[in-house]
Amino acid sequence: MSNIQESPAKKRQWLIEARKAFPVGTVVVVRETDRSDMKEYVGKKGTVVDYDVGSMGDWPWIDVRLHGGGLESFYDDELRGET
Repeated sequence: MSNIQESPAKKRQWLIEARKAFPVGTVVVVRETDRSDMKEYVGKKGTVVDYDVGSMGDWPWIDVRLHGGGLESFYDDELRGET
């Protein structure tokens, strides 16, 4: 059984689920996870602008325009919807 980085079908399913959970235009907050490598963004707000399933071997991510400026990419588990 292949993992998401190596399976085009799993990446397509991820994209469907990501679009439902974080539609373009959704305001999100960056949260810390065990695999977070950009801890300087934890707690910052931004708006979802795009998705990228990545190349073979890559994890997919969500592109976020940060409210303070700049565009960064995050894994889906690093984001939560603004409440």
